[in-house]
Amino acid sequence: MAIVLNHGKHQGKTLEWILFHDSGYVSYILEKKIDKQLPPQLRLGFYDLVKRASHLKVPGLCRSCGTKPITRMFLVNHISGGLGDVVFCCGQCEPTERPFSEPMIPSFLRGDYFRNYDKTGNKILIKAIKLAYFGNPSVKMSQERMEEFFDNPNNFMLIQENILKIPNPPLSDGIAVGYF
Repeated sequence: MAIVLNHGKHQGKTLEWILFHDSGYVSYILEKKIDKQLPPQLRLGFYDLVKRASHLKVPGLCRSCGTKPITRMFLVNHISGGLGDVVFCCGQCEPTERPFSEPMIPSFLRGDYFRNYDKTGNKILIKAIKLAYFGNPSVKMSQERMEEFFDNPNNFMLIQENILKIPNPPLSDGIAVGYF
């Protein structure tokens, strides 16, 4: 289900688009509890998409050892104080770059880790995700391609119920207009 924002900074854009272009805005929506303004059915679709965006199953092998599947990511702090790099690793390895964050589940929603609403950090994170999934950090994402990405269960880790304390509704077809 594509949820289209009907007002605000990204009016007319879908949540899939926002995750691939300005993922920090979704974090802002959650932080300011703007999601609570959505009608219940749209809110459930929003939460389902947030769950997926927060539990990426990054393809390929660990960037450090090159032998084990990727299960976590580290964010490398740039000298400016923001995000400088993203390193996808297995459960045993750590990046060689320092300083880095604690290990975390790969997610679209971590670009602001070092600095609040870090637009550059979010772009770096999205480019790393695009490189990992599509082999090109600058790949153009059509709405159809973004929806296919989020509809493909192979792109996400198995999500246990209530891992984020958010209901897990099934996605439905169609476009819903949000109320942000």
